[in-house]
Amino acid sequence: MKLFITDFDGTLGDRKKEITPATRKALDDWCAAGNLFVLSSGRALMNIREIADQLGLDYPGMLIVGYNGSEIYDCGKGELIFHRGIPMEHIPEIFRLAKETGLFIQTYNDTHILCEHLSDELTYYNTWVHLPHLVADNIMDLVEKDPCKCLAITQHHTELLPVLRDKILAAFPGIVNAYQSSEYLLEIVTADVDKGTALQFLCDYYNIPVENTIAAGDAPNDIPMLKAAGLGIVMKNGAELYTEMKEAGQMPGCVITEDDNDHDGLVPYLI
Repeated sequence: MKLFITDFDGTLGDRKKEITPATRKALDDWCAAGNLFVLSSGRALMNIREIADQLGLDYPGMLIVGYNGSEIYDCGKGELIFHRGIPMEHIPEIFRLAKETGLFIQTYNDTHILCEHLSDELTYYNTWVHLPHLVADNIMDLVEKDPCKCLAITQHHTELLPVLRDKILAAFPGIVNAYQSSEYLLEIVTADVDKGTALQFLCDYYNIPVENTIAAGDAPNDIPMLKAAGLGIVMKNGAELYTEMKEAGQMPGCVITEDDNDHDGLVPYLI
């Protein structure tokens, strides 16, 4: 058995958030051969599960990694097999640092986006992530357990995301991690999980040798799983957008696709 773990946005999905016929055929053949398929995303687990349902992704043994590795869901069993969140006592300071930097920030519970005020950034985010939200003046009035992640969003001041990232890393060394999943989004999660640790967990859970794994992605939050996999696939569109992804594609065990996510870049590797 082999394992294929892939990001959705900009990787498995095209710019319309659909799967092209040739890519779906390759995925069908991969799973029909008895291999394991894992959909891995920075999105909220509830949202990526909804996308999988809408796209008809229902393969035997399929798993979903949400929140950049903070949760892993077994679709067949209908249950979580892994969960780890940010210690909730750190949430007020994370929100304070975001406000100090001039950025909108939100977090999540199992069913809703949680935030301290409505904004154009939330409206923008909900153009592709359709989740309900709850608002309170103090975020801790809404947070009841360790949340899987916080997310800083900006449409017009992308230069502020690295500023907030550096503040977060300095304030919580070894406790909280932060990295971009797009030029508009900064993902903030507990430091001991990422998409790479999710891949490692699944290899142990299913007794799959790492050399039998393939990981694909297009953004910096995918780099840990590209490093962890037997073969790391950097999408052409990601390498063109991010210097980090171009460099990742040049690491031993990694490649950059010849075609982008709109032109079946993954297909040659699902064999």
